[in-house]
Amino acid sequence: MVVVVPQIVTPGKITVTVNGIIATSSSSFRVLTGNWICKVDFPDISFPNGLANGIGFAIGNTGYIGLGTNDLTSFNDLFVYDPVFDKWTPSSLMPIKVDQAFCMVVNGKAYVGTGYGGNSSNTRQFFEYDLTRDQ
Repeated sequence: MVVVVPQIVTPGKITVTVNGIIATSSSSFRVLTGNWICKVDFPDISFPNGLANGIGFAIGNTGYIGLGTNDLTSFNDLFVYDPVFDKWTPSSLMPIKVDQAFCMVVNGKAYVGTGYGGNSSNTRQFFEYDLTRDQ
């Protein structure tokens, strides 16, 4: 369904009536200001404290976010974001759990390393992520 939203609109539930049948959304929509558009939420792997000190990078038209900590544990998860389908998908796990890592992309490959190794010590380990092997 395509709907034209007027310039002056307030948040609330959406009601649609077709042939006398009325349907109302269970949740309210939000009005965002500026150029920001709300996308699908990041997977909640880090409950209860959220995710911090992770990495993010892009290769081609795809975004990647992962690693980090929730202040209780470090993670080795990597998630792929597809902006066309507005969808997160789990990817390969990094060999170690780490937060506060650095990352860069060179010639279509991501390089990730150093940071806090999640075992009460800093790490100097450095890894290459080749997305062509992660299909």
